[in-house]
Amino acid sequence: MTKQEYHQRIIDYYRQTENAYKDSWDLNRSLAIHYGYWDKQVHSFPQSLQRMNEVMMEEAGIREGDYVLDAGCGVGGSSVFLASVLNCRVTGITLSERQAEQAQGECPKQEGG
Repeated sequence: MTKQEYHQRIIDYYRQTENAYKDSWDLNRSLAIHYGYWDKQVHSFPQSLQRMNEVMMEEAGIREGDYVLDAGCGVGGSSVFLASVLNCRVTGITLSERQAEQAQGECPKQEGG
């Protein structure tokens, strides 16, 4: 399989599963296409999606004003979280044009796509 074919498979997967993520992950509100993080602070699936962003931020040591590359940004949920919580400059990249368009709609002042 070529790199281009592999990338196309990823794009196709997210296009084909978008409605499932909208239904199960409440994608339009959560902006998350990742599994959640469950610990003692979390009591629901939506909270686990938010907590995943918090743990990622803490573990990566991201600080206010940092420049962050969100590789595989999906629809921009983690990028929006980092920009709003830490006032970071976030550039998101994704293979999916559709996801890039959705992310731009969520964070029009952000770079990326």
